[in-house]
Amino acid sequence: MCRQGIRSDWRCRPGASMRVVEHASTVSVPVGVQKSITNAPTPPLVCFLACHISDKGRAEALERTLRSIVAQKPRRPHLAVSWSADFVIAPLVRRSLKRAQAAGLPVHVLAQPEQLSQFEHLRRLASAYEAQPPAWVYFTDDDDLWSEQRHALYLRHCAAAPAGTLSVLCRRKALPFGAASEPDDAQAVYELLSAGCARLTDANAKDGLEEHEHNMAEYFDAAVRFAVVRNFFSEVPSQVTSHRFADLAFTHVGVGLRSARCHRFMPDDENEFVYFYSRG
Repeated sequence: MCRQGIRSDWRCRPGASMRVVEHASTVSVPVGVQKSITNAPTPPLVCFLACHISDKGRAEALERTLRSIVAQKPRRPHLAVSWSADFVIAPLVRRSLKRAQAAGLPVHVLAQPEQLSQFEHLRRLASAYEAQPPAWVYFTDDDDLWSEQRHALYLRHCAAAPAGTLSVLCRRKALPFGAASEPDDAQAVYELLSAGCARLTDANAKDGLEEHEHNMAEYFDAAVRFAVVRNFFSEVPSQVTSHRFADLAFTHVGVGLRSARCHRFMPDDENEFVYFYSRG
């Protein structure tokens, strides 16, 4: 099952609105007005975060995700966020984004005035970077907890990818196993792994899980050429991007993670978890 099917129903509900167009970023980007999200030079690799935050638990998960991104070593990524939220939750989201910026994370934000599907958010982020696109884009969900090396891993492998590569894929991640508690940071994930309360996705023999259940590639595992992302959104109709299973079209048709033009890697460190996916 795809992640969207597991995690949440991204389909828009009539009448659902955040009623907020305030932007947490230091860059002011009125919705639907500016084509480019920033006038600053775009780095070669940008992380896209697209989300609708529907409740307090999800807002708390976003806060943990942002803290783990702030903790990246040796450098922090450039993060682009398109978000919407229920009216009472929106202040929590704005507060988390402002904290991340205050901690030094380069964050550019598009706050949407209505609830959007995940891929409708991604379409708007892609459009905002048309004028000054990055070479590569990778993705995070709002409740993924990053290892301290996630950005460095993708940055290095994107730079070293063979000519003609369209995507760079790492299927390593940590998943909860048994009655695992919710980790607050990367150190807590390593403690769960050590205690047997979490497993890495390339440890199927230990987990007793089928490979297709544990190692299925999804777009959160990939960095993709921006041109591929742009072409996908220029070709697919809105009915696709609004659908709860739009990720399947993107992963298997738009990106082609199983194609010969996908460069696959695993971390050299066998204990590196890349990110923790809490709803595995």
